[in-house]
Amino acid sequence: MPHQVAPAIGLLLAGSTLTAPAQSADHLVSTAEYYEVGGTVLTQYTGGSAVSENNRESRRLRFGGVDSAAAVSGAAQGASQVLYDALDLDRDNPDGSRTLTLGIGPLGATEVPARTLVVGAGEVPIDLDRSGEQVLTLQQRGDGALVLRRRSNDAAVLLGVYPAALPKPFNPTPWQYQGAFRSGQSNVGLPFGYGRGRLFSLAGSDAAARVVWAAEGQDFAVVHAPDGAEATGFLLAADGIALVRTTSDSYWRIDGDQFTALPAAAFTEVAAAFLPRAAAALAAGGRAVALGVSGPRPGEPTKLLVADLGSGQTSTYPLLDDSVPRLESLAWSVADPNQVYLLRTSPWMSPHQADHYLIQSVDARNGSARQVFPASGTSTGWRPRLCPADVG
Repeated sequence: MPHQVAPAIGLLLAGSTLTAPAQSADHLVSTAEYYEVGGTVLTQYTGGSAVSENNRESRRLRFGGVDSAAAVSGAAQGASQVLYDALDLDRDNPDGSRTLTLGIGPLGATEVPARTLVVGAGEVPIDLDRSGEQVLTLQQRGDGALVLRRRSNDAAVLLGVYPAALPKPFNPTPWQYQGAFRSGQSNVGLPFGYGRGRLFSLAGSDAAARVVWAAEGQDFAVVHAPDGAEATGFLLAADGIALVRTTSDSYWRIDGDQFTALPAAAFTEVAAAFLPRAAAALAAGGRAVALGVSGPRPGEPTKLLVADLGSGQTSTYPLLDDSVPRLESLAWSVADPNQVYLLRTSPWMSPHQADHYLIQSVDARNGSARQVFPASGTSTGWRPRLCPADVG
């Protein structure tokens, strides 16, 4: 499907300044490694409290009144709903398919309604759609391609195919949670984020990385901007708006298949936000970019840069707490468009040590900060990261 070019940048930027009344609390999501033994921890933060699940320690859950070992296999936006798999109740069928017993409920649930889903051989549930009602699955074809589907009962819609010929997906920053937290199985081999009518991923690594996307039912392919340049990095907002930077150092806002050119001067101070390992986040609507910069050495301040794409101004706010100086990842609030969440960690002396971390909220208008989690001090986890587009 050909993309469209927006006729005027003013259409994007009109009324895009960082002001709006606060709404309900955000559901904020992070992932972490499960120490050194493998596995992943999923945590949801809401109103200063946190609840976690991991795929290393099995637990019991009731599915429609029937007790079973359970695994988290996906989550809707902000982990507002979680997909659980009843491992004891899954069964193989004579035709090679598999019948799964699944349940959808809140993180940390003790009982969920049961539903069955028939999937193909090797097809694994990995996520919920934004509504929290339909199940997304991943299956590897015989030619090595990865197939994404959206399933409701026994009906399936093809979402996209990641061809074997594309370089292996690369995901140092999880834009949105994709789980498949099934006991004894690895997590998703295809990291992706939800754009508007598109799925995004990043193929290759470092300097060779290219942004790839797929419209519903299509193969993933490298994103080419209207000027013909390939997209090398991207930011994804919680509402599906994306920004890309290209090989020609042009910048584009993507809404569905519509491209809007953005002035390169607006990104002069935050160009590093498009690097694969950056601590960066995009505000809903593509209004603003936040970039965290860790202090280059002890005693030098960590800082937050906020580029307001409406005014073209970039603000810099020093964050002077040296006890947790490293900015690992950022996420932009959807409840209050002035707030940016920062996950900060302290340096560790050994890779065998857990990180001490905390989550702050910083006002993008003036740099004032407050601690979100824990209420005081720090928490511990192994390589924790916020998912920048997974706020609901």
